[in-house]
Amino acid sequence: MVIQMNRRRSYSAQFESRGGQRVGLALVVGAHILLAYALATALGVVELPLAPASSKVVIVPEEKQVETWHTTTQVDTGSITKPCLCMPVITPPIDIRIATPSESGAPPVQTASAGTAIHIPAVPPRIDRVHSVKPDYPALARRLGQHGKVTVLVLVGESGDVMDVKLDRGSGYSILDQAALDGVRRGYRFTPGTSDGRPAQMWERVEVSFELKDVN
Repeated sequence: MVIQMNRRRSYSAQFESRGGQRVGLALVVGAHILLAYALATALGVVELPLAPASSKVVIVPEEKQVETWHTTTQVDTGSITKPCLCMPVITPPIDIRIATPSESGAPPVQTASAGTAIHIPAVPPRIDRVHSVKPDYPALARRLGQHGKVTVLVLVGESGDVMDVKLDRGSGYSILDQAALDGVRRGYRFTPGTSDGRPAQMWERVEVSFELKDVN
């Protein structure tokens, strides 16, 4: 037991002495290396490495492009009225008198205002005496001494022909009344009446006289 402890102690002492030798040797080698490096640096054989310069990143803000709109206004010089520097022209007043129908003696003239139609008054039919034949005096009525006036309503066509007849006022004798109706229907001709300037059918009154003094 004692022998083993002694052996251990001797081993420990040897190990410590070897470790110390190694540390000393490392220190000597390191000192030589530093000395050689310093000498080489002094002679310029070895250059010291320069520390890298610190680089900074600078962020430049992007410039905003601003669009500028240029508007061009064209002025039409032709529409600009140039001031007139001329003297004003003074027109003397004109005295205009319009004669009224009563002063001139002429009948009044009908005028139409703007936007209104001109109305032409109707013109009644007229007897065409050149081509008309007077009704015959009935012989029986003449012998009986009958006489008088008969008013007949006549419908005149657009061509002037008699279209229809009616008794408007009798004479008091049927023979004379019927003779007037038949005579107007067969023997009368007319100039047609007009409405708005155009021929039109119209009723017209015709008076037929039966007088004994006209009989020879």
